[in-house]
Amino acid sequence: MLMTKIVKRSVLSLLLIFLVFSQLTAQDLSGEKKFEYSSYLYFKVNKKIYIDNFNLMCFDSRRHIFNFMQNDLTFNYKVTKTFILMFGDAIYINNWSPQYLKAYRNQISLGAIYFHRPTIGAKYKFNFTKRLELEENVTFQYFTPSMEKYHSRITLGSKLSYDNRKWPLEFEPFAQMILYYYLNGEPINYYNSEGGLDGYYSPNGLHRYRYRLGFKIKPVKAWKKFDLMLYVAGQKEFNLPGLGGHNINYTTPTKDLADKQSTSLPFNDYSILGFQLNHVFGTK
Repeated sequence: MLMTKIVKRSVLSLLLIFLVFSQLTAQDLSGEKKFEYSSYLYFKVNKKIYIDNFNLMCFDSRRHIFNFMQNDLTFNYKVTKTFILMFGDAIYINNWSPQYLKAYRNQISLGAIYFHRPTIGAKYKFNFTKRLELEENVTFQYFTPSMEKYHSRITLGSKLSYDNRKWPLEFEPFAQMILYYYLNGEPINYYNSEGGLDGYYSPNGLHRYRYRLGFKIKPVKAWKKFDLMLYVAGQKEFNLPGLGGHNINYTTPTKDLADKQSTSLPFNDYSILGFQLNHVFGTK
């Protein structure tokens, strides 16, 4: 009974966050907050191999206009029960917008921007207890055609989840964080404090983190292989001087007040409200 009250309070608290979501501040190429609708399918091939498919539709929140679609198909090989190798490819379709002309160096066709993202990686699962699990993963992602900020990137991710099947609706909270290291972006001019040209470099470096906070439930008791996930998420880009990288969101210095400043590679920050459906074909 006490646990039922705790779950209800947790759900109400998250819904309250959703209600005030429109007040969150964000900076994004589209100038909007975002809603995400996604699905996750798990297919077991044998004891060692499984395939999963993640599909995501993203909309700008104010007018609910389509922003982008992502479909990520991944092949997974279990080296051990806790160590898994991954190989896959994602297809992105971005809605055409004048703001994207600078950010995406891609061909535009039929009002949209298309690109692929081949990925290789590995993940390791560590169980603190039977219910508390930490998953660590690292991936290398290659974008074709490339984008202005990066042509490839390395990600480092952590996900902490608590699975107690005795809780109502098998309520499972989770928290996730991902760091992104950009590689081989389009070079830009960098200047010294006197306004002289200091170099022409690719903006490599650790420049982004994303987070997700939410929960997963089983809304249909008789359908054990179906889950509903609700979450809030966000993205923040940043610069870390002194780590061997080069800045994004770089403002050209001016010699006097009459000069006009320009900003290259502006930060792309946003907040997300997400809904996801999960289905398992076979047993995990």
